Amino acid sequence: MSFDRKSFIPMNISPYHMATIIIAGRTEEAAAGKTIEETVSSLGLRPDSYLYLVDSVPVPMDTVFNENTVVKALKVASGG
Repeated sequence: MSFDRKSFIPMNISPYHMATIIIAGRTEEAAAGKTIEETVSSLGLRPDSYLYLVDSVPVPMDTVFNENTVVKALKVASGG
């Protein structure tokens, strides 16, 4: 399955169209039409610290939320 940024943009975006992101142990609503990166930043978190999954498939953080999309964010760790 492939995710194209434009395929996630709903035709008529309204503030009432919501998606969901599960991140940092909590579930948050996200506005359809916003990117994952914008949404995570607005929560005061660093978007590049997570791996994002939609239906268990990794997606880039510039993916745009569609209505009823559920994104699960997994914290990544690196170092020596």
